[in-house]
Amino acid sequence: MSLAPAQVDAHVALALRDLPRVEEHLERRGRPLQGAVHKDPELAGIEQHFRYSYKGRDWYCVLQVGATEQRHGVLMHWFTYVRRKGYTEALHAVQPRPGERSLYFDTHFFSRWGLRNDELRVKVTNMQGFLRQYPALELVELGTLFRGRPAMVAAIDHGLIHGAMMSDRTISCDTFISLAIMREHERMLWDRLRGEQGK
Repeated sequence: MSLAPAQVDAHVALALRDLPRVEEHLERRGRPLQGAVHKDPELAGIEQHFRYSYKGRDWYCVLQVGATEQRHGVLMHWFTYVRRKGYTEALHAVQPRPGERSLYFDTHFFSRWGLRNDELRVKVTNMQGFLRQYPALELVELGTLFRGRPAMVAAIDHGLIHGAMMSDRTISCDTFISLAIMREHERMLWDRLRGEQGK
């Protein structure tokens, strides 16, 4: 279940507003870890992944600390509940990206990436695994239309992420197609994009 563009943009605005404080927390958390890496020459780096709450909003964070730099990836996530044919729970997340369109991931995406499953707990596990593997995802424009919007795609190790420009501030990552279920034209697109990436 995806949200309307205006609803997603409202969450993106909150995430962008809170991002400096979240990054400040990550910086503080990373400093002592960086000191530990400096003291131990055999320690190549430290990676931590954890939940963080700010003003009642939930974030999932990945922090990578080396001897000279820190890198991170963050997702602000929330749940919606709909009474339709029973009780439907959905997971949503945004990755704020100042100066460019932020990314929105809907519940369908997290039920398809990783362990394909519609259970909410599995979707949360998939979200966490996705951010650990892809803390800074980049999509490219296909130049074609997807439901009336310019189509976006990312070729990652396990398949294709499909999305679309949702608004001036957001790219919606709508679904994931794994290598195992790709059609021929999708596999050709994946091969081409991976070749362009030099993978």
